[in-house]
Amino acid sequence: MNNIKISKRIVLMMTALSLCAACLFSCSASDDVNKNDKKERIEIPGDYPAKPYIEALANEEYYLDISLLLNGVIIYNTVARRGDTIESRSNVGGSESHTILIDGVTYFIDDENEVYFKADTASDGGLMGAVDYSTAVYASSGSEVLATGKEHSYDEYTCKTISGQDCGVKIFTNDSGNLMAIVDYSGDKSVERDVAAFSEDIPEGWLEIPKNYKLVDEDTYFDEYYGR
Repeated sequence: MNNIKISKRIVLMMTALSLCAACLFSCSASDDVNKNDKKERIEIPGDYPAKPYIEALANEEYYLDISLLLNGVIIYNTVARRGDTIESRSNVGGSESHTILIDGVTYFIDDENEVYFKADTASDGGLMGAVDYSTAVYASSGSEVLATGKEHSYDEYTCKTISGQDCGVKIFTNDSGNLMAIVDYSGDKSVERDVAAFSEDIPEGWLEIPKNYKLVDEDTYFDEYYGR
Protein backbone atom coordinates (compact mmCIF):
# COMPACT_ATOMS: atom_id res chain seq x y z
CA MET A 1 0.00 0.00 0.00
CA ASN A 2 2.84 2.35 0.87
CA ASN A 3 4.51 1.66 -2.49
CA ILE A 4 1.27 2.57 -4.28
CA LYS A 5 1.06 5.82 -2.35
CA ILE A 6 4.65 6.71 -3.18
CA SER A 7 4.18 5.96 -6.86
CA LYS A 8 1.10 8.19 -6.97
CA ARG A 9 3.11 11.03 -5.48
CA ILE A 10 5.88 10.58 -8.01
CA VAL A 11 3.43 10.63 -10.92
CA LEU A 12 1.70 13.77 -9.68
CA MET A 13 4.89 15.67 -8.89
CA MET A 14 6.61 14.73 -12.12
CA THR A 15 3.55 15.57 -14.20
CA ALA A 16 3.58 19.08 -12.79
CA LEU A 17 7.30 19.75 -12.67
CA SER A 18 8.49 18.02 -15.83
CA LEU A 19 6.43 20.40 -17.96
CA CYS A 20 8.22 23.45 -16.63
CA ALA A 21 11.58 21.78 -17.11
CA ALA A 22 10.74 20.75 -20.67
CA CYS A 23 9.39 24.14 -21.63
CA LEU A 24 12.30 26.07 -20.07
CA PHE A 25 9.86 28.29 -18.20
CA SER A 26 11.40 30.74 -15.74
CA CYS A 27 9.63 29.26 -12.74
CA SER A 28 11.99 30.46 -10.05
CA ALA A 29 12.15 33.93 -8.58
CA SER A 30 15.31 35.88 -7.91
CA ASP A 31 16.18 36.31 -4.24
CA ASP A 32 17.90 39.59 -5.09
CA VAL A 33 14.63 41.44 -5.72
CA ASN A 34 12.60 42.82 -2.85
CA LYS A 35 9.04 41.65 -3.43
CA ASN A 36 7.78 44.97 -2.09
CA ASP A 37 9.69 46.93 -4.73
CA LYS A 38 7.73 47.77 -7.86
CA LYS A 39 9.73 46.74 -10.90
CA GLU A 40 10.02 49.13 -13.81
CA ARG A 41 8.52 47.81 -17.02
CA ILE A 42 11.10 46.21 -19.28
CA GLU A 43 11.05 47.42 -22.87
CA ILE A 44 12.87 45.45 -25.56
CA PRO A 45 14.33 47.82 -28.22
CA GLY A 46 13.17 47.54 -31.81
CA ASP A 47 9.87 47.47 -33.63
CA TYR A 48 9.43 43.82 -34.59
CA PRO A 49 6.27 41.64 -34.72
CA ALA A 50 7.51 39.72 -31.68
CA LYS A 51 7.92 42.84 -29.54
CA PRO A 52 4.67 42.59 -27.48
CA TYR A 53 5.25 38.90 -26.82
CA ILE A 54 8.90 39.03 -25.79
CA GLU A 55 8.08 42.01 -23.57
CA ALA A 56 5.21 40.14 -21.90
CA LEU A 57 7.56 37.23 -21.20
CA ALA A 58 10.26 39.61 -19.95
CA ASN A 59 7.82 41.42 -17.65
CA GLU A 60 6.41 38.12 -16.38
CA GLU A 61 2.76 38.94 -16.94
CA TYR A 62 0.78 36.86 -19.42
CA TYR A 63 -1.76 34.11 -20.07
CA LEU A 64 -0.49 31.39 -22.40
CA ASP A 65 -2.12 28.23 -23.76
CA ILE A 66 0.34 25.91 -25.51
CA SER A 67 1.00 22.38 -26.67
CA LEU A 68 4.23 20.58 -27.39
CA LEU A 69 5.51 17.13 -28.33
CA LEU A 70 8.01 15.64 -25.88
CA ASN A 71 9.34 12.09 -26.21
CA GLY A 72 6.34 11.13 -28.31
CA VAL A 73 3.82 12.52 -25.81
CA ILE A 74 1.68 15.57 -26.53
CA ILE A 75 1.69 17.96 -23.58
CA TYR A 76 -1.00 20.59 -23.17
CA ASN A 77 -0.44 23.44 -20.75
CA THR A 78 -2.20 26.65 -19.84
CA VAL A 79 -0.22 28.98 -17.63
CA ALA A 80 -0.88 32.42 -16.16
CA ARG A 81 1.88 34.46 -14.61
CA ARG A 82 2.13 37.73 -12.76
CA GLY A 83 5.59 38.20 -11.32
CA ASP A 84 6.44 35.39 -8.92
CA THR A 85 2.90 34.00 -8.90
CA ILE A 86 2.43 31.26 -11.51
CA GLU A 87 -0.56 29.02 -12.10
CA SER A 88 -0.37 25.99 -14.39
CA ARG A 89 -3.00 23.56 -15.64
CA SER A 90 -1.48 20.75 -17.66
CA ASN A 91 -2.30 17.46 -19.30
CA VAL A 92 0.64 15.13 -19.89
CA GLY A 93 -0.28 11.86 -21.58
CA GLY A 94 -3.73 11.98 -20.00
CA SER A 95 -2.46 12.81 -16.50
CA GLU A 96 -3.84 16.17 -15.39
CA SER A 97 -2.18 18.51 -12.94
CA HIS A 98 -3.12 21.89 -11.49
CA THR A 99 -0.53 23.83 -9.54
CA ILE A 100 0.00 27.36 -8.32
CA LEU A 101 3.21 28.93 -7.07
CA ILE A 102 2.66 31.67 -4.48
CA ASP A 103 5.46 33.33 -2.47
CA GLY A 104 7.87 30.55 -3.40
CA VAL A 105 5.51 27.77 -2.27
CA THR A 106 3.97 25.31 -4.74
CA TYR A 107 0.41 24.14 -4.08
CA PHE A 108 -1.17 21.16 -5.84
CA ILE A 109 -4.86 21.73 -6.40
CA ASP A 110 -7.59 19.09 -6.78
CA ASP A 111 -10.53 20.89 -8.37
CA GLU A 112 -12.84 17.89 -8.29
CA ASN A 113 -12.55 17.45 -4.53
CA GLU A 114 -11.99 21.18 -3.89
CA VAL A 115 -8.90 20.57 -1.77
CA TYR A 116 -5.23 21.51 -2.09
CA PHE A 117 -1.95 20.76 -0.37
CA LYS A 118 1.45 22.39 -0.05
CA ALA A 119 4.12 20.51 -1.99
CA ASP A 120 7.50 19.71 -0.52
CA THR A 121 9.67 20.75 -3.50
CA ALA A 122 12.88 22.67 -4.01
CA SER A 123 12.42 26.44 -4.00
CA ASP A 124 13.40 26.66 -7.67
CA GLY A 125 11.65 23.43 -8.69
CA GLY A 126 15.00 22.20 -10.00
CA LEU A 127 14.75 24.62 -12.90
CA MET A 128 18.02 26.52 -12.67
CA GLY A 129 18.30 26.34 -16.47
CA ALA A 130 15.09 28.28 -17.05
CA VAL A 131 15.11 31.21 -19.47
CA ASP A 132 15.38 34.74 -18.11
CA TYR A 133 13.54 36.63 -20.86
CA SER A 134 14.40 39.98 -19.30
CA THR A 135 17.90 39.53 -20.75
CA ALA A 136 16.57 39.25 -24.34
CA VAL A 137 18.54 41.04 -27.06
CA TYR A 138 17.32 41.07 -30.67
CA ALA A 139 19.51 38.93 -32.94
CA SER A 140 17.80 38.28 -36.27
CA SER A 141 14.59 37.57 -38.18
CA GLY A 142 13.65 34.85 -40.65
CA SER A 143 11.13 32.13 -41.35
CA GLU A 144 10.97 28.39 -40.64
CA VAL A 145 8.58 25.48 -40.92
CA LEU A 146 7.26 24.50 -37.49
CA ALA A 147 6.33 21.03 -36.25
CA THR A 148 2.78 21.86 -37.33
CA GLY A 149 4.01 21.77 -40.92
CA LYS A 150 3.30 25.46 -41.44
CA GLU A 151 5.92 28.11 -42.20
CA HIS A 152 5.90 31.29 -40.14
CA SER A 153 8.16 34.28 -39.66
CA TYR A 154 10.14 34.67 -36.46
CA ASP A 155 12.15 37.20 -34.53
CA GLU A 156 15.11 35.70 -32.67
CA TYR A 157 16.57 36.90 -29.38
CA THR A 158 19.63 35.83 -27.44
CA CYS A 159 19.03 35.38 -23.72
CA LYS A 160 20.58 34.08 -20.54
CA THR A 161 19.29 31.33 -18.30
CA ILE A 162 18.67 32.04 -14.65
CA SER A 163 21.97 30.27 -13.94
CA GLY A 164 23.76 32.55 -16.42
CA GLN A 165 24.15 30.22 -19.41
CA ASP A 166 23.73 31.40 -23.00
CA CYS A 167 20.42 30.50 -24.67
CA GLY A 168 17.94 31.95 -27.12
CA VAL A 169 14.34 32.14 -28.19
CA LYS A 170 12.52 32.45 -31.51
CA ILE A 171 9.09 34.10 -31.40
CA PHE A 172 6.94 33.02 -34.38
CA THR A 173 4.02 35.13 -35.62
CA ASN A 174 1.60 34.86 -38.54
CA ASP A 175 0.77 37.49 -41.17
CA SER A 176 -1.72 39.10 -38.77
CA GLY A 177 0.91 39.42 -36.04
CA ASN A 178 -0.62 36.71 -33.84
CA LEU A 179 1.71 34.58 -31.74
CA MET A 180 2.03 31.09 -33.22
CA ALA A 181 4.95 29.46 -31.42
CA ILE A 182 7.80 29.99 -28.99
CA VAL A 183 10.98 28.00 -29.56
CA ASP A 184 13.49 28.08 -26.70
CA TYR A 185 16.95 26.69 -27.35
CA SER A 186 20.19 26.11 -25.51
CA GLY A 187 23.12 24.57 -27.32
CA ASP A 188 21.77 21.87 -29.62
CA LYS A 189 18.59 21.38 -27.59
CA SER A 190 15.33 23.15 -28.37
CA VAL A 191 11.69 23.02 -27.32
CA GLU A 192 8.83 24.21 -29.56
CA ARG A 193 5.71 25.43 -27.83
CA ASP A 194 2.81 25.81 -30.28
CA VAL A 195 0.51 28.56 -29.08
CA ALA A 196 -3.29 28.24 -29.03
CA ALA A 197 -3.93 31.44 -27.07
CA PHE A 198 -1.96 34.34 -25.66
CA SER A 199 -3.01 37.42 -23.74
CA GLU A 200 -1.45 40.05 -21.52
CA ASP A 201 -4.79 40.13 -19.68
CA ILE A 202 -5.12 37.34 -17.15
CA PRO A 203 -8.65 35.88 -16.83
CA GLU A 204 -10.59 36.40 -13.61
CA GLY A 205 -10.14 33.58 -11.10
CA TRP A 206 -6.57 32.77 -12.04
CA LEU A 207 -3.51 33.23 -9.79
CA GLU A 208 -5.44 32.56 -6.60
CA ILE A 209 -6.67 29.52 -4.74
CA PRO A 210 -10.49 29.47 -4.55
CA LYS A 211 -11.57 30.56 -1.10
CA ASN A 212 -13.91 27.58 -0.67
CA TYR A 213 -11.12 25.02 -1.25
CA LYS A 214 -9.81 23.19 1.80
CA LEU A 215 -6.13 23.01 2.70
CA VAL A 216 -5.02 19.50 3.73
CA ASP A 217 -1.61 18.04 4.44
CA GLU A 218 0.10 15.92 1.81
CA ASP A 219 -0.42 12.56 3.56
CA THR A 220 -4.12 13.25 4.07
CA TYR A 221 -4.50 14.15 0.42
CA PHE A 222 -2.98 10.93 -0.90
CA ASP A 223 -4.78 8.82 1.70
CA GLU A 224 -8.25 10.32 1.36
CA TYR A 225 -8.61 12.24 -1.91
CA TYR A 226 -6.15 11.29 -4.65
CA GLY A 227 -7.73 9.32 -7.49
CA ARG A 228 -11.27 9.50 -6.08
